[in-house]
Amino acid sequence: MALEALDIFRRGSSSMEAVQTFQHDILASGIPDLAARITKELSKDTKALKDQYASAVLSAALETCRETTKTSVVVAETVQKSADVLRSTAISNREDAFDEVLGRDEPSVVEAAVQKSTKEMRAFMRTLPWWKLPFRIDDLGHLISAAVEQAWCPDLRAKVS
Repeated sequence: MALEALDIFRRGSSSMEAVQTFQHDILASGIPDLAARITKELSKDTKALKDQYASAVLSAALETCRETTKTSVVVAETVQKSADVLRSTAISNREDAFDEVLGRDEPSVVEAAVQKSTKEMRAFMRTLPWWKLPFRIDDLGHLISAAVEQAWCPDLRAKVS
């Protein structure tokens, strides 16, 4: 009946009688009732389908988070190992540099040079009477700088150069 109604509608859709026949035949075929029932049944299951879809999406997102977390942990462990290697290398280099510059075999050389420079600076400072310092305030900075330059570890400077 529905197909007959469509044929009638196609042939003469402009006449009032064709429209009425189409409506009568379509309603008599039961297609609108069937469509309403199918729509009703699908709308009942739509909630369940939406819930299943949401659950699947959330499960996939959770699994992605787990994989990303595992990857991040592996990367963090690798970075930590690299940092430990760099730290031990830096410590070793610092010790080597200390040995190279100051010489572990001769720590007394450094101590002796510092003590000698300290004595020379004290001797220089004693040559400046305290009561004359206010009168030589402009020259004081230059005098002390020159004394430090001359007295401060000249033997070590020569060794490093």
